[in-house]
Amino acid sequence: MKTIEKATKLITHASVKITFEDNSWYIHNLLSKKTMKTSYPTCMIIISVNYTRKQWRYRHERELRNTYITSAQICQKFLLAATKNNLFCNVTPANRDRKIIQLLSLDHLQEQVLYTINVGYQTGGERR
Repeated sequence: MKTIEKATKLITHASVKITFEDNSWYIHNLLSKKTMKTSYPTCMIIISVNYTRKQWRYRHERELRNTYITSAQICQKFLLAATKNNLFCNVTPANRDRKIIQLLSLDHLQEQVLYTINVGYQTGGERR
């Protein structure tokens, strides 16, 4: 629980939107084929950023770098929490961006998906 609270504080500070989607079949269709060793991911955590909002709020050139660092910290917190709870997780660039943008109703000119974290149970029952 503390990990989620810390991640929530980072999210609030970073102005990063995180969406939880629990429809396994739909998540499977958002990914390219064979991106996970599980039959279907249990959940997909999508981290996106609104660059226009960030640029308006923080008006200096270092903010883009700060956005990437903060979103990576959030991603790492989720990966560590999933691993601690014996879940299989991966971060993959193999997703279908247009479908995710439609799902989240993002403006593709101002917003971008930075990370998709897929979490699920390992098939076969043992950790690798």
